[in-house]
Amino acid sequence: MTAETLAAQIALNPVFAAVSAVARQALVRGATLFEAAPDQIIFHAGAEAAHVYVLLDGVIRVFHEDKDGRQATVKHLTAPVTFAEMEVIAGCELLESTQALTAARLVRLDADRFRELVDREPAATALLFKDICARFCVAARNETAILCDVPTRLASQLLALADLFGKPTPAGIQIRKAINQGDLANGLGVVERSVRRTMTEWKKRGWISVHKGWLVLNRPEELEALCHGLRFNLNYGFKGAASRA
Repeated sequence: MTAETLAAQIALNPVFAAVSAVARQALVRGATLFEAAPDQIIFHAGAEAAHVYVLLDGVIRVFHEDKDGRQATVKHLTAPVTFAEMEVIAGCELLESTQALTAARLVRLDADRFRELVDREPAATALLFKDICARFCVAARNETAILCDVPTRLASQLLALADLFGKPTPAGIQIRKAINQGDLANGLGVVERSVRRTMTEWKKRGWISVHKGWLVLNRPEELEALCHGLRFNLNYGFKGAASRA
């Protein structure tokens, strides 16, 4: 992909749309287009923050992982968001791990060129600052999840997946993504039996079911009431703030 094409692609993000075409072309010198397969790891926490990533399409999961391999989902990202820019600006190592939930296309920007843009383009910097603040607010809101029980956190995770991959049907919201109880448990950082026990109870109540291999939320309003609107999706409405770049 040519530099001109890359510059046009990142202009879909309002931060980069706020600068001139010349500035965008300078930014993408040395940039690369990165195509990730579903479930592919983009980077692990602890790595050097050498790039800023611009998501063009697809869904990215941001997560933490401990030394035993247990994971906990922090949030989901959808285009046209950027990520890893906070670590690049702060000059620290990457703090979170990321994984493509779907096939995804990303542009990797050189860290030094991105810092130059932040220093020289006040309009872009102001938009970036607003976006980072909105993301911090969403993350702070989601921190309350650690105080919640497994059913509450599981309900929020299923509703987040429904926001991203849901298809309305007469029976309810069908989640058109292959997920199993192990995946759900791993995303919450809990043991699988806790998820299995909760989902078995919800099936008895008629809240969820499985149809042709897809999980269906038959009573999403019950799950919504249980989790009080908690979500892992970055673009899930934080009232009064734009949650995307």
